[in-house]
Amino acid sequence: MKEVKIYIRIFIVALALLFCRQYVYAQVDAGITKVEGYVVDDKTNRALPFVNIYFQHTTIGTTSDFDGKYKIKAWQHNDTLVFSMLGYHNVKVYVEHGKKYKLIIRLKENAQTLDEVVITPGENPAHIILRNIIKNKHKNNPEKFSRFNCLIYSVLSAKLINVTSDNLKKILPTLLAKTLPITNDSSGRPVLPLYLSEKISDKYINRDDRIAQSKVIRKKVKAIMDFADFDIEGYDNSLNNEMNFYKNFVALFGHTFISPLARNGLAFYKYYLEDSTFSNGRTYYDIKFVPRHKKDLAFTGNFVVVKGLWAITIINATLPKSANINYINTFKVSCNFDFINDSTLFFKKNTFKGNFHYFKIKNQDKNMMIEFDKTTHYSNVLLGKNAQPIPDTISAVSVESLDSSFLTYGRTPNIKNFVNTSKIIDSTNNLWWINAGRNIINMFISGYFTMGKIDLGPYLGTFSRNSIEGTRLDFGLRTSENFNSYYSLGGNIGYGFKDKQWKYSLYGQYQPKTKHRTIIGGSIIKDLCLFGAFSHIRLIKENMLFTGEDSFIAAAFKRYQSNRRAMSYQYNVYVEKDLRRGFMTRLSYQYNKLQQGLYVPFIHNQVSVNYIYNYALSLRLRFSWKEKISDIYLRRYYLSTYYPIVNIVGTVGKYSVNSENNKYVKLYLCIKHKVPFGFMSLKYVVEAGYIFGKVPFPLLDIIRGNETYGDSKYRFNLLNNATVAFDKFASVLVEHHFNGLIMNKIPFIKALNIRIVASAKYFIGKLSNKHKEILEYPWNMHIPGNQYFELGVGLENILQIFRVEAIWRLVPKVYFGLPYFGVRVRADFAM
Repeated sequence: MKEVKIYIRIFIVALALLFCRQYVYAQVDAGITKVEGYVVDDKTNRALPFVNIYFQHTTIGTTSDFDGKYKIKAWQHNDTLVFSMLGYHNVKVYVEHGKKYKLIIRLKENAQTLDEVVITPGENPAHIILRNIIKNKHKNNPEKFSRFNCLIYSVLSAKLINVTSDNLKKILPTLLAKTLPITNDSSGRPVLPLYLSEKISDKYINRDDRIAQSKVIRKKVKAIMDFADFDIEGYDNSLNNEMNFYKNFVALFGHTFISPLARNGLAFYKYYLEDSTFSNGRTYYDIKFVPRHKKDLAFTGNFVVVKGLWAITIINATLPKSANINYINTFKVSCNFDFINDSTLFFKKNTFKGNFHYFKIKNQDKNMMIEFDKTTHYSNVLLGKNAQPIPDTISAVSVESLDSSFLTYGRTPNIKNFVNTSKIIDSTNNLWWINAGRNIINMFISGYFTMGKIDLGPYLGTFSRNSIEGTRLDFGLRTSENFNSYYSLGGNIGYGFKDKQWKYSLYGQYQPKTKHRTIIGGSIIKDLCLFGAFSHIRLIKENMLFTGEDSFIAAAFKRYQSNRRAMSYQYNVYVEKDLRRGFMTRLSYQYNKLQQGLYVPFIHNQVSVNYIYNYALSLRLRFSWKEKISDIYLRRYYLSTYYPIVNIVGTVGKYSVNSENNKYVKLYLCIKHKVPFGFMSLKYVVEAGYIFGKVPFPLLDIIRGNETYGDSKYRFNLLNNATVAFDKFASVLVEHHFNGLIMNKIPFIKALNIRIVASAKYFIGKLSNKHKEILEYPWNMHIPGNQYFELGVGLENILQIFRVEAIWRLVPKVYFGLPYFGVRVRADFAM
């Protein structure tokens, strides 16, 4: 009986708690004001996009989408909701706190609407206005000022939206999904914050001297995994060339879009004069634009232009879903300009909003996606002669946890929102399976798997096969940032089961505290080298984000096993230093003892030579312009630039073959460039080399080949390694991405979202027989006609991760041992 009473009491307490919880939830929900609906034109019933909607005297606001739809929510007691749009009277609606509303708002045109556009019969008045804008672009383009500076306040956020239990079940086990700290945003959607940053900085531009600097005054960053440290130089403002609509093309997500203000805009857009208004003594025209053809890389939206000046005051642009770019579901840009003086407008506020997904979705309102939002404010703008000089030094960034300091600069950040979001992100980062996922992602990016203070890898080199070593196993590791933030140590050990020899490498790097980035490093290596396999390729690729030497396919599938290998013993020390932004130098000294191999004999004056000793001092100069880079730990990540990148390397060396010692000089030039070509893109690499003096054949410029079924961007795919060598050469590698120009016009095929890519690779060179005086050539290193040309055409996906390419060798027509045709496949997760 006593036990029954205890159970009855537990039941009553549980029931009371249940009712209390429901009561609390009801009270919380009752304290939320929710309003949703549509905004339309009072006369035409046309949906009105980009209408500003906000609670009066608050910062809570939103805009209507392209269909005029809106949603807004508030917890505070705000009773007046305002709807405003240029050319229309404002509408204020009284709402009672804690209630839900579904409203259709009808906006009336401003009574001062004018019709002052002079047109000829049959001509679209919007076309006349567009021609005036184009005619005056040189006057109104913000880039006309060679010098300017301003204060920038920017907020960037990213979150996973629609994080419901049903959506999580699709990608996560239930036990893991339940551990995520899900919250609700202002629209009531379940979300998981991923990234939040606020930054105040002074921007200095001097285009005459090609200098651009940002002096960060205050910064707060919070993010899941390691993205808080991934502060990308060049992405911290909206003054980049990419988002200047006055240019003919706008670069976004690795693609080039036609600007609605382009000189040939009429070929890609339809324009409509929506409205003309009069305000503060000026006439404004509102122009709507839509793409002429689906799948074209063009925007949908509107812009407002000032009559007489023909300068843009507002431009709203939305990516049409039919463009299907990089899995972007929606993307909207809004640029607002303000008068600096009576005839000059400059950026005032820019906003970027969007969301993206990996899989196709049918109902975007219910599916899980990543949503991002960035807003940038500009103030204290000084142009031309009024601009302040660029400071000689940039002070260290002050990172604030709370932000009373932001108030000094006229901005009031949402401290409560930042603190709450920070707590949620910290809770997410502390989950064990999030840490494991971070390590796996880093492994695909860097090639190493992180285990606390140690990184294991590179994993693609763990298992390999070749004709000399047979099966080879490798084990490598390096220290991570958790071990020490100023230096890194690493190495690997390998064993070949056929040649029964151990190979190894040891290396280290140190970064002292200096004004400009400086790296001091060195290495010791004993390993088999394949002649010509890595000739200059690291200067072309140079980005450490590449997972393997070429791709997963290249690492797994070999079509030919070259035996032209020799054992190399190397000692190397170097100093790498930035002299200024975009100008890096690297001074290195290398000692190399090269041992002749079973299939690579060293013969001097008909006498066998066991070793070649080489001592070399090299200076590398690297030039880039407006390049986006990121420095994390001791590693540098080169991201992108639309200007050429130039590498120049000069080497002075001395070698010893038996008792003969000689000196030589080597020069090498590499230029690589990604060129926007309409909404397509073209990439090219130009190389040239010259050797002064006589050298043993391993020191010649040996052309890179590809002995796998993987498609290689920077190798000659139908050429084997160690086949051709020169003492003077030039080569050109070209790759053209059509970005849907052709495939998007073909019915049914366009739904597959595949793209056409074409490539061409050519080299020409000469090889003097004088080098035979040092060592005999162990094989014929000449190529018929001293030149080579291959052409490829293939298909790739939107993100250019996967590619299948057919390749033909056109020159030389006859070359024994090399294929005329081949099909190569690429799977590359490089950024």
